Amino acid sequence: MARKEDNEKKTRLVTVRLTSEEYDILCEGAKEAGMSKSEYLRHMTVFGKVDVHVHIEVGLAKLEEIGREFSRIGNNLNQLTRYFNAGGPATMEMYAMLTHCINQLMEMRSTVMELGGEVRGCLKAPG
Repeated sequence: MARKEDNEKKTRLVTVRLTSEEYDILCEGAKEAGMSKSEYLRHMTVFGKVDVHVHIEVGLAKLEEIGREFSRIGNNLNQLTRYFNAGGPATMEMYAMLTHCINQLMEMRSTVMELGGEVRGCLKAPG
């Protein structure tokens, strides 16, 4: 179906019955998309989805801190990679260092997830 001009006069009326749950889903989807229920339904009908863009504000200092931490972890992983590629033995010390780097990455991932809110469903970053 070709995309219609937004200013084209709408002459067809569609009446639809929804359950309470379906109506709540419609209202929530329209609210998240910043559209009226009619706009939301038209957009879903034509395109099959509505892209919701979320603006998340995080302090610059926190982002710089996270960036520095990722750089440190990346540096540690690069050193381990060079060590093993040069034929270094897989000692318990090296294993512990690798495990520490992986744990740091998982902690940083959690921090980033908390800053951005839940990946699915939560559109607001924690206050």
